[in-house]
Amino acid sequence: MTTIKVKKLLQFNHTVSVILIPSWRELKNANIFNSIWYDSDFFISEKQDFKNEIYKYSKDNNISIEESYSNIYK
Repeated sequence: MTTIKVKKLLQFNHTVSVILIPSWRELKNANIFNSIWYDSDFFISEKQDFKNEIYKYSKDNNISIEESYSNIYK
């Protein structure tokens, strides 16, 4: 039986690109969960701000609510 020796080449690449996506538990443990996610109070406030903007624009320009929406957001 003949033994064949094979020369192996081992190389390392020191440049690595990795994106780690933390779980919600990790975010809570780091005390940053609430600062990067919106809560229901935020959405309620945003909805009211949206309504106020539409109503004010409608009143200031003497146009309907629908026209106000179209002029601002479309």
